[in-house]
Amino acid sequence: METIHLDNDITIMYIQAVSFPEGLPKAYEKLHALLPFGEERKFISLSCMDANQSIIYRAGAEALHENEATEFGLPTLELKKGRYLSITIRNFMEDTLMIGQAFQTLMQDPRIDPEGYCVEWYFNDPDVHCMIRLMD
Repeated sequence: METIHLDNDITIMYIQAVSFPEGLPKAYEKLHALLPFGEERKFISLSCMDANQSIIYRAGAEALHENEATEFGLPTLELKKGRYLSITIRNFMEDTLMIGQAFQTLMQDPRIDPEGYCVEWYFNDPDVHCMIRLMD
């Protein structure tokens, strides 16, 4: 595990998956039809539990300017700045179940923010940081 520090809040535009995990491919398909993967923006997806203990999953990308989400007709949320406990998965497509396992490990840490999201930061094509914000 490592700690990643985000110096600023990040506005995330997103497509919410209709279901988890079945709805993920469709959500990503819609997101990447609007915003092709590239180095100019961060691709960050977020998940959390709802009141019924179902996972709400949002395939997301960083908004590069204030009105971008409105231009694309996408909802937004703010990823809070701060320290994030992280596990990096190399070549995640070789075994996508490793993402869930990483979050299970991270959620065992007593320092995580109970209000925080499970964050997937796709920082290059084959790799992902699985992160959860630490309490201040």
